[in-house]
Amino acid sequence: MTKLEEDDHRGIGNHGNFTIRLRRKIYRYRGLLASFLVACLSSVVTILVTFVQGTANSSQLVFARGFCSCAVSLILLIVLGIEMKPTSRQEFRGLAVQGVSSSVVVWTLYYAYQNMPTGDAAAIVYGYIAFSALFGRIFLKEPLRWFEAIMVAITIIGIILIIRPPFLFGSHGNEGASTLLPAMSALCASLSSAFLTVAFRALGKLDTNPIKSLLYCSICIMALSSISITLNRDWQIPGCLDTRLLVVTVSLLGYLTMLIFAYALSVENIVVVTVITVNEIYLVFFADIFLLGTSPNLFSILGIFMIISSSIGISYRKFVQIRRSEDKNHISDVIQLDIGEQQDKMNTESEEEAREDVREPGDPPLPTESRV
Repeated sequence: MTKLEEDDHRGIGNHGNFTIRLRRKIYRYRGLLASFLVACLSSVVTILVTFVQGTANSSQLVFARGFCSCAVSLILLIVLGIEMKPTSRQEFRGLAVQGVSSSVVVWTLYYAYQNMPTGDAAAIVYGYIAFSALFGRIFLKEPLRWFEAIMVAITIIGIILIIRPPFLFGSHGNEGASTLLPAMSALCASLSSAFLTVAFRALGKLDTNPIKSLLYCSICIMALSSISITLNRDWQIPGCLDTRLLVVTVSLLGYLTMLIFAYALSVENIVVVTVITVNEIYLVFFADIFLLGTSPNLFSILGIFMIISSSIGISYRKFVQIRRSEDKNHISDVIQLDIGEQQDKMNTESEEEAREDVREPGDPPLPTESRV
């Protein structure tokens, strides 16, 4: 083999090793990558919802998302052969709670995105991490330590700075948001997300396929949004083809985001996934400035920073508690294993002593393999 052929062979081998190492890294950190992809896709959906403002209202967007999600879920369930009917009453209650809560979240969130700065709306929504701890104390009687209480207070202060209600900041204090109603809509989305989290914690972990859950969510979304559209007599299709394509894109990207989010939760710790998805606030905030031309407000920046800090602080606290619990369980397992080994050793020694006592003087000695 010539020197040139050896160099080519060595290069191919190095390239193959690099590819294998890259695949292993991607597989090892697939949960982190999926979580960051969720943040990116969510920010894209947020910006697209803002782009169609004026040509497609929030109710139409919600109905389109529910319709597309229902169609895709039905196709996937039929192809994969997954049972659509709930297997138990507990699963039905869980799917119903998830469907209604998800409908409220999507509806109020789209309305807030179209009527206030998207960065402010995204920050308010991610306050659900702190509200989950508060609702856990109220409904489930879970302990609320001083650290969680401080983080909840910081979150509430941050939301007040973003909303800037006129009765606190005066008649000119609400310049950063268009009206008070969109900000309250974002707050409703945050509280609904927190209630959804606490409800699933109360119902327990259900072994439900995520596609099946998305099917029932989409059915509830279509039902509630159709009622709103009928009452407002707003059944119409956007006249522009570009707007129609954007509406369909928003619906499909929203469904894809939920699927990837479910996958990330299945392979990674929920605390880690939550912390990474908070990056959506940064992405939406900068996109709001550079793409939509929104001028940042000092109160909004301070409020966003406080909400992000409290969310990351609570998530990190939960992560530390989980690690300590795992370490305690590991130590307990090691201690139990040592106790079991010592007990077996003592039993073996007592059996040999008993055999020595009953052995006659002329009997052959015991085999050495039986001694400890």
